[in-house]
Amino acid sequence: MKLTISILENDKWLRSCNHKDIGTLYLITGVWGGIIGTRIRVIIRIQLSFPSGFLHNEQLYNVIVTAHAFIIIFFIVIPILIGCFGN
Repeated sequence: MKLTISILENDKWLRSCNHKDIGTLYLITGVWGGIIGTRIRVIIRIQLSFPSGFLHNEQLYNVIVTAHAFIIIFFIVIPILIGCFGN
């Protein structure tokens, strides 16, 4: 009788060639990207709500806006539209 259970023992999701499983993985990736992108969006909104700024650094604000755009495009739009709905 086997008493230990490995995390990778049931790796159906990682080794599957089924299009439904692959689409579900893309959807999970898109939701994860959505959570991260929303957190960055909140930082941008807080920055814009203060007249003098919240971060006090224009370069950091530019980096955050660029990172937000990168995450939204490459970790939400592409995985969900192409990966999830395409499969």
